[in-house]
Amino acid sequence: MRQTVTRGVVALAAVAAIGLVSGCSSANKDACKSIQNDLKSYSSSAGTDDPGKGIKDLAGKIRDDAKGADGDVKSAANAFADDLDSLADSMGGTSAPDTSSMSSDAQKLGSACGTSMSIPGM
Repeated sequence: MRQTVTRGVVALAAVAAIGLVSGCSSANKDACKSIQNDLKSYSSSAGTDDPGKGIKDLAGKIRDDAKGADGDVKSAANAFADDLDSLADSMGGTSAPDTSSMSSDAQKLGSACGTSMSIPGM
């Protein structure tokens, strides 16, 4: 059950990233496209045996993508990656993870990349 909820949270973030790339500088646009691709790729392979590791790997990829970006894109991407790390770290607990900051940071990332973004169900 917990694995399904966690995959669902990250998958919702991936769905929300659709259209993430309009209105950015070239470097930021490239970072936004890479982040979008990482989220889509994670969403399609989210059934791994160790979802915590998969989420940590996704956070690392997003940080790598953000290295070429600047300003709001870089800070929002890093904040979202931190949220993913927190989600992965909370997976051993008995209560559902708090995803409120993830939702907020996903919206900031969408805004920084030139689109409004909301995550249904969060």
